[in-house]
Amino acid sequence: MTDAAASPTFRFEALPPLVEEAGGSYDFLMKTNSIGMGNMSVTTGCDNPEMALRFLNWFYTYDGYLLTNYGEEGVAFEYNENGEPVYTDFIVNNPDGYNPMNLRNMYTNPVFNNYNNATSIFYTYDEVELGAFDVWNNNGTSDKSLPTLNLTTEENSQYANIATTVYTYATEQILKWMIGEQPLDDASWNAYVDQCNAMDLEKCVEIYQTVYDRMYK
Repeated sequence: MTDAAASPTFRFEALPPLVEEAGGSYDFLMKTNSIGMGNMSVTTGCDNPEMALRFLNWFYTYDGYLLTNYGEEGVAFEYNENGEPVYTDFIVNNPDGYNPMNLRNMYTNPVFNNYNNATSIFYTYDEVELGAFDVWNNNGTSDKSLPTLNLTTEENSQYANIATTVYTYATEQILKWMIGEQPLDDASWNAYVDQCNAMDLEKCVEIYQTVYDRMYK
């Protein structure tokens, strides 16, 4: 990241998760998932569902893992002296100056569900970049993070309608605070919370609680 910066004075620091009080713990850290977060399905209109499922299943084989995480051998990856796949110089030291993460997305597979090796690019990070993970992860747990939840079509529709409206409003309001268009104080914060609740935000919580109870209780 530092090497790709246009300015020689560029520097960055990782920001730890915010907590309400000094010394507090953040309990919503994201869990690392070895399976892609996308969705794949075979519709009733598929002429050969068995073939389609065999195709989707291929992404969970070792060959599928290699292709989706490392791309084509000799182009995006090669094997090191230990027999482990590593990205080629074309990816990590691109002669045209392209970012390794962007090239990884172009020459591997960021779309289909598969076994996902999120650490495959870590060996290209410097000490500052690797140190950011310690900052992000050293003062919290995932104790209160939601597990995988499967909403019904009706639940998903209800949630999306409300969440989209709330997200649009929240994004606009937060930007106003960031650029100083409105002061961030108790009054403006309380008005913001009231408006989110008026948009039926509690219904979103209710939907997820219902799904959680159905799946895990």
